[in-house]
Amino acid sequence: MRTVLDEMVDTEEGLAEEFAGREDALDPSIPLLFYEGGHWSEQLNVPFEFIHDDSKTIERWKDRFIMVERVADPDAPVQPPRRMFAGIEALLPTGLQRITFGQSDRDARLQLADVLAGATVHVTGALSGVRGPDPFARDLDRLGLAELMVRWVGPDFRPADVAALR
Repeated sequence: MRTVLDEMVDTEEGLAEEFAGREDALDPSIPLLFYEGGHWSEQLNVPFEFIHDDSKTIERWKDRFIMVERVADPDAPVQPPRRMFAGIEALLPTGLQRITFGQSDRDARLQLADVLAGATVHVTGALSGVRGPDPFARDLDRLGLAELMVRWVGPDFRPADVAALR
């Protein structure tokens, strides 16, 4: 235990020094987009494009997400390889060919994504016990919204809350 405490950053100056030069090191959108790219590479099995709401962070990182150029045969199946990172298995986003940006108030696809994300957050709250299972969460769950949750990060789902929701 002492070793862990010795290694912890415990001052603002130490935190600033630790992350100096590591742009976006704590931004969750980077690993989320990576995992989503791997998930959809496996699900779709063909090259695809992401449209993302305006994001300076994703704009800075977008070229690093493009894993494989599919110019020669755009219809060839995409087989995302699995890699282990610190004991966590990840699919590489080999099908992701391009990331474009838009504004949700101007793009119906991004508006739909915002609605689905908000509804999924509501269902997740009920499934995890953060909020009680209300009728709206039950209706959303019956529509299959829980199926949209991939790579869950948060409190474990409590069996009693899942049972109450369903």
